[in-house]
Amino acid sequence: MMKQFAAIAAVGATAAVVGGTILVAQGDDQPAAKNASTVAGTASQAKARGEGSPCTIKKWSQYKKFVNTTQEWPNNSDYRVSGYGPNQQLNITVTAERATTIQGSFGISPSIIMATIGGEVTMSHSVTKSFTANLPKKAHYSLRVGRFYKNYIFNAYEKRGTIHWPNHKVYTCKWDGKERHFLGTGKVRWFWTLDSKLVKV
Repeated sequence: MMKQFAAIAAVGATAAVVGGTILVAQGDDQPAAKNASTVAGTASQAKARGEGSPCTIKKWSQYKKFVNTTQEWPNNSDYRVSGYGPNQQLNITVTAERATTIQGSFGISPSIIMATIGGEVTMSHSVTKSFTANLPKKAHYSLRVGRFYKNYIFNAYEKRGTIHWPNHKVYTCKWDGKERHFLGTGKVRWFWTLDSKLVKV
């Protein structure tokens, strides 16, 4: 089966679970096929849904792909130290904690998406690093620290059905027979590490 990615859908950074949707965690590239054709629910959950209305049996993410690494260089005192050369040394220690952002979750929970991307990617990541630079010339220097991010994309899918009412209290979501429907491609931006550069100012 070929891995296909659509253009990244920047539809907001929400990662909330859609009410009524049943989510099944699928961390690897080939989720196990599910033969169950119905999902039960109460009348209140299916309010205003008539016979034959579309419904979702499950959603999952699949097929991670690394895109690139991006950088940020904050211009504040927590991320820089300055001094005059020559024969001087600049030192700085920075601790940064950044939350992972998800664009285009399609109602899939963050834990499922994180499992698809890989074990090292977490929703919050803290890094502490120290940097030292020798000032070689008679000049004003700044030792700056930057944040580096890894960017990934993933595909989102769902298994669909239609609503049927076998009685007045419970409805079922009958599977439409297709293993999956492509929802789109989402993006994960994960804070990876810190690095530094020495510049003249």
